[in-house]
Amino acid sequence: AEPFGVERLVQLLPVSRRRLEHLFQKHLGRTPHDYLCQVRVSRAKELLAGPEDLTMAQVAKRCGFPNPQCFRVTFARLVGKTPLGYRRELPPTR
Repeated sequence: AEPFGVERLVQLLPVSRRRLEHLFQKHLGRTPHDYLCQVRVSRAKELLAGPEDLTMAQVAKRCGFPNPQCFRVTFARLVGKTPLGYRRELPPTR
């Protein structure tokens, strides 16, 4: 739930940023940034489908996005629809 980026990973691991990017690409087929974005969006989908009626700002914060606009843009890029559009297409749970 914290803003956590590639720079933080580099600080925590005993490898250079270039080596980290190479290892991510080799083993996961994506960059560390893309991986972190995917993890955040997956968590956002869980929160949007959950029982709590969270605002988009609350979801963004809980998933570690720096702001709601960054959340919206990243979500739309990876999912193909906005977070609100995604939520509206979920089956009713109540």
